[in-house]
Amino acid sequence: MYHDIAEDIIQQINNHVYTDKLPSEAKLTDHYSVSRNTVRKAIDEVCQQGLLRRIKGSGYFVNQITIDDEVPVVNLSLGAGKAMKAINANLTSKVLIFEVTTADQFQAEHLHIEIGEPLTHILRLRKLDGTNYCLEDSYYLKSQIPQITVKDAEKSIFSAIKRDYNLTVNSAENYVKVANLTEQELALTGITTTETLLALTQINYHGNNIAFVISTTKFFDRNFNLYFHSSQTFGGETK
Repeated sequence: MYHDIAEDIIQQINNHVYTDKLPSEAKLTDHYSVSRNTVRKAIDEVCQQGLLRRIKGSGYFVNQITIDDEVPVVNLSLGAGKAMKAINANLTSKVLIFEVTTADQFQAEHLHIEIGEPLTHILRLRKLDGTNYCLEDSYYLKSQIPQITVKDAEKSIFSAIKRDYNLTVNSAENYVKVANLTEQELALTGITTTETLLALTQINYHGNNIAFVISTTKFFDRNFNLYFHSSQTFGGETK
């Protein structure tokens, strides 16, 4: 239940319904018709994704996760399916590969499965306001996500997973490196660039730390910010 409330609060933040501060816990409790404990768990989840901060005695405030209002933000705290927060932008997807395959050693190691387990492989060219933005290469574990359609892949895969399996990301591992397009990627996209690109590899987990997708996204657009929310406790104080 609290996952659904967290998702709704995130949507309200992204839709600029909550631009400065959340309603009080009491008001949210009444709004969602749940206990205050459930509301607090939902708020904690949103805080973990870097979208809120708590000021003691004042409530929960929305973080402005950009240092430049004109460019999108890749929020590494959110995971692959929800990583981009666009500013007045339209993100579209063209599916270049859609196939069932099996896990190789690299995928098996990072998804914590056996080599040869079935995966759904999706390669998407994504455009932001009609301009090439990124190339996303994803492998979804079929034992966790039995079916994804091409239509889903053309829109929001994570929304479809939420709809069909009530599954949402609760944690992610993120690796950033530089990389080039492979020969296959060059051929499929028709892109001729030989520039080195920023590449983000993510392993997303749901439930009790169960991995269900590994993806690598290579960004053509260099005009964006990377954001990651972290907190560490030293001697009982968060810094």
